[in-house]
Amino acid sequence: MRTKALLCAAAVVAAGAVTSMAQNVYSLNVVGYVNVNVGLGYNVYANPLSNGQTNGANEIFSSLPNGTTILTWNGSAYTASYYDASLGISPNNWYQADGVTPSVPPSLPPGLGFFMNPGSAFTATFVGNVVPAPGTTNNLAVPNGYQLVGSVLPVGGSVTNTSFNLPLNNGMTVLTWNGSAYTAYYYDASLGISPNNWYLSDGVTPGPVPSINVGQGFFWNPAQTTTWSQTLSAQ
Repeated sequence: MRTKALLCAAAVVAAGAVTSMAQNVYSLNVVGYVNVNVGLGYNVYANPLSNGQTNGANEIFSSLPNGTTILTWNGSAYTASYYDASLGISPNNWYQADGVTPSVPPSLPPGLGFFMNPGSAFTATFVGNVVPAPGTTNNLAVPNGYQLVGSVLPVGGSVTNTSFNLPLNNGMTVLTWNGSAYTAYYYDASLGISPNNWYLSDGVTPGPVPSINVGQGFFWNPAQTTTWSQTLSAQ
């Protein structure tokens, strides 16, 4: 039986409706698939399932349109990877930013956010294993400073729900990208102005709790070195 959201080992762990960015999420035990609509232009995505030896783009995408660019962030700069199967120069069809120097497919493991601009709009079907396994906890070490991340578990909704479980540090910032600009969310429980401790980019105007879709990446500055822990219930 197929059910909307995520069912793993009979435990419902999805937290929030899947919206237009991630249209359908289905799974069987701890192996599943997630359909994500990839539109034209740069948008931020995150691989929600582990697949292959390195979670390389060649492993997690069954096919990509020619002319697709993927940008990964190392904490201070982007690395561009360009895909084109029509050139016939690189044996794996991946190139550096110049579009002609052969390269390796970028590694896109769960927990890592990345920008992608496809050569044409397509539906990306992520297939693989849910991380972590039922009854276990995944701990993602996140350094201070802006990091491009995504949920390791294939869950979405409010970043404070029990499945998403983003750590809350005073002074931290979440940035989401709408295709043309960032929306900033600032957290500080010490100010006592906003009832939910979230603020807009000015740091004083109360704002909503940020919400993230399944398969969506985002920038996060945790304000200190921290660990993001997510547990998949065994029940």
